[in-house]
Amino acid sequence: AKDYMNPLYNEYYLVVTNRRGKSVMVKCSGESAQGVTTVEKLEAQDITGDGVPEFVIQRKTKASGAEINEYELEVYSMRSGSLASVFQHSMTLTYEAGVPSPALYKYVDIQDRSISISYIDYIDCKRYSQNLKPEARDPSQERCLELVTNYFSWDKRKKAYTETYGESREAVRAKAI
Repeated sequence: AKDYMNPLYNEYYLVVTNRRGKSVMVKCSGESAQGVTTVEKLEAQDITGDGVPEFVIQRKTKASGAEINEYELEVYSMRSGSLASVFQHSMTLTYEAGVPSPALYKYVDIQDRSISISYIDYIDCKRYSQNLKPEARDPSQERCLELVTNYFSWDKRKKAYTETYGESREAVRAKAI
């Protein structure tokens, strides 16, 4: 911690050992001059329906000098004695590079052999795809809202999650309370 020529660096791994003593590992978190990555959530559950639990890991990364945290979801499954990534998705929402969306992050729902990811998309009103006409009061400062959902399902043959169908977009319905 006091060696300024070699900044602090560490890594943490999830190590899984079978009954025969063979181990496999997945890098979970770490710290370096580039930033800090930590595990926000780690679960072992059978989400592919094969009777063997998968590891669902949500990581948070704070890059050096960055103002917002980046979140990533990854699912690992046992494949021929090693852990293989079968799903990976960035959970951070941005307008463009370096400009965070007010919603900040996506919502994930993991059910039996399926994953759905939803988020509020703040888009330029010129790209608004709903059949409702937006009322522009100050077009340079306004954005339109759409609820976006992506669905992924487990494909036994590919042994990975694949997109079930394209993203769905619908108008946001809300009221002030």
